[in-house]
Amino acid sequence: MEFVHKHLTAAQEGVFLRMQAYDRYHSVYFAKTLISNVYKVPEDLIVAALLHDVGKSRYPINSFHRMGAVVARRFAPQVMEKENEEEVAFLNRTVLVSNHHAEWSENMAKSAGVSDLTAWIIAHHEDKVLDESHPWHELLETFIKYDDLT
Repeated sequence: MEFVHKHLTAAQEGVFLRMQAYDRYHSVYFAKTLISNVYKVPEDLIVAALLHDVGKSRYPINSFHRMGAVVARRFAPQVMEKENEEEVAFLNRTVLVSNHHAEWSENMAKSAGVSDLTAWIIAHHEDKVLDESHPWHELLETFIKYDDLT
């Protein structure tokens, strides 16, 4: 928590603490990996790394759900298109979180006062096609690379 306290405001810490232990661990490990491997990491990227998955706290899912989403996205992508926020059952919860956590994370991070850059990185960290003309494209590309590695 010392690392988190160093990089987040009190409001942002409150959002961070809503995440499950696994997501908090991943976020801290991800942020530290960025710092260790990228020359002059902007503070916005560190904050984004710490908060990029806070939207998953909306409907907490366990590791079984997470693996199911990865397998379904790879081998049965049509399953990941069937969602209904009214019914938050096992598979649907997994689909909702997988498909929308970046958007939810962005909104939660904005409500905690992050910068526009941080919010944008969080919102787009699951994008599969990147807009190479966007001024923050290279930062997002770096972010996604290290998120995938961690």
